[in-house]
Amino acid sequence: MRDWPQSSLKYSAAQRGLIQWVTASQENRETPWIEIPAILGLDCGERAKRTAFKREGYVRRVSRKKPPLSEENRKKRLEWAKGAY
Repeated sequence: MRDWPQSSLKYSAAQRGLIQWVTASQENRETPWIEIPAILGLDCGERAKRTAFKREGYVRRVSRKKPPLSEENRKKRLEWAKGAY
């Protein structure tokens, strides 16, 4: 087993804190990466953040927008919902 330096342990704790904060709410997930270090008081670059997320199995992407609901589908959904309960 390798004996890791103390700075690696601190970095791991910072990584875990970063992941916990980002996954805590939708608002946090939508925060631009450039703003995260200032909010959390971290001194790290975009590459460090990307690496931390990648190690935990997360990737970033642009979320898709839901298409508008047509009047016909809205009525069908309402009928279905009334019948389901």
